Amino acid sequence: MKTWHKIVTSAVLSTVIAASGTFPVWGAQAAVAAAVESAGYSLTGSIQAEVKSAAVKAVEDGTQVAAVVRLTNTSGKKTRVPEYELRAVTDEGVEYTLTASASNAKAIQSKETVELVYLSTVDGGDFNIASLTFVEVDEYVYPKLETELLRIPVSATDAGRPGADTPVSTWGTSFTIPSLSSKLTYTPQGWSQQLSEEGQTYLVTLLVENPSDKRVTLPQFRIDGLAGGKQYTGERTKEAPEALEPGEKAYVHYAVNVDNGVEPEELLIITSDAYGEGTAAVSIDVPRLKLALPETSEVKLAGLPEYKSGTPISFDPLNQIIGGNTEVSLVELHRHENAEQGYQTVVAKFKMVNRGSKSAVLPSFQADLTTAAGASYTGSRQKTTALTLEPNVASVVTYSFNVPKTETSETFGIKLSDTKSAAPYVSEIAMIKAPLQKDEEGGTTYKMYPYDVKLGFWTLNSQFSSTTLQYSYKLTMDLDFSVTEDVMVDAGFSKLKFELTDTAGRVVASETHGFTGENRLLSGRQTLTFSNLQTEQLQYPLTINVYESVETESGTANRLLFKLKQ
Repeated sequence: MKTWHKIVTSAVLSTVIAASGTFPVWGAQAAVAAAVESAGYSLTGSIQAEVKSAAVKAVEDGTQVAAVVRLTNTSGKKTRVPEYELRAVTDEGVEYTLTASASNAKAIQSKETVELVYLSTVDGGDFNIASLTFVEVDEYVYPKLETELLRIPVSATDAGRPGADTPVSTWGTSFTIPSLSSKLTYTPQGWSQQLSEEGQTYLVTLLVENPSDKRVTLPQFRIDGLAGGKQYTGERTKEAPEALEPGEKAYVHYAVNVDNGVEPEELLIITSDAYGEGTAAVSIDVPRLKLALPETSEVKLAGLPEYKSGTPISFDPLNQIIGGNTEVSLVELHRHENAEQGYQTVVAKFKMVNRGSKSAVLPSFQADLTTAAGASYTGSRQKTTALTLEPNVASVVTYSFNVPKTETSETFGIKLSDTKSAAPYVSEIAMIKAPLQKDEEGGTTYKMYPYDVKLGFWTLNSQFSSTTLQYSYKLTMDLDFSVTEDVMVDAGFSKLKFELTDTAGRVVASETHGFTGENRLLSGRQTLTFSNLQTEQLQYPLTINVYESVETESGTANRLLFKLKQ
């Protein structure tokens, strides 16, 4: 037997996990795996070998034994992959010959490293892999001659407690992934629960950084969730970068779908290798690292400074939707109770300014209203907006939130999220704490950013048409609009809705007018005619409810500005 030389080695035993679905984590028949990181063992004069993973997993027709080895060509020319057998040796000395995947590389370029995958299904129960051996077989002599060229040890732990010695990383601490040759570092940044029609999902956000002086491809791995003795398979979202340039940072997101009501207890980072190709491929999964979750995923509003209206919001510098020359600020936050609807409406307006010298895309983000008690309400964005921001021209975008009547908070957290980089999930890019703004009671000037609306004289009269034999009403009023800031107002901006109601609160008629286009409102005296009545009888007295009204993606949102009573 040829002598082999150990260069550097360290071993970690982990657990082989199924490629999808959920299953118990513990049990005598649970899959077990081992991974060894090494600088290499000498296989031939020019080829170094090391074990990436060795795994044992119970399957329907026996026990699946798999291994992944790395071969590195240290020479200056292309070298064929030696046609040696790879055998797995159990801790009891039993040898199993593994079959090479048809997709394995046949040659190795100079200074290149390739990964070879081997797998076989054997009879037998629980066992651990103690070592892998490369064996040269000469079948042209009788009896055939077998020569062991290299034996690489693989440590193992008790198969009844798989993953017991898997390394654990605390939340917020940077780490590299054991067994991967990539030097990228990862730092946990975000952990949030998200609900959809498909069920409950937890989104994990990692900040990945390339500290090297070369472009590095992002390696493939996944993050699973562990809870209640089950494992829930996670997957990377589609918008992850393919590679990072030297010194570059980026976010990668992983979605873990769990059963309703389940909250993961910890996360498991898993690398996978495929044996075979296409639909017949078998996945060899090996846990590399456990990731402890943060103590809480709730936002603590008490720890946030109070936001000052109109100041630029601080966004995550790595976000992909707010350009470096774009400023976003909250300029209005009002709450209104809808007596006839059974809920309250909170309206938030954001001013966006392009400080650059060229046109920029108008940012589109998700806004969520949160309370100190942990409640969260997703906002509905106004339906129509401009597509671009012109240089040094401000635009305003409105969001409305429906909250229960029992919600009495005077200060809210407003979370702004990116809906694209982790689609179909969202990732937080900014968070502020802002107080509700109050309208002055008994005043005649009403704030409707960027306008101050001042009401002067008004009168409501009825008239009867002998031609149509119907009543109509005419509202004559003095309105004065003053612009508080230079902001571009387009067709999607709020309008004024005038609603006539009778003594029982029923709507008799309504008219809506905007600040742009035909039939727009102007400063000065004007008359509005209500002819499309819901009743043929003359009504008196009537109340005029004047609303700020905006069309959002989920319907019309109204905020009561003032009431006029006959």
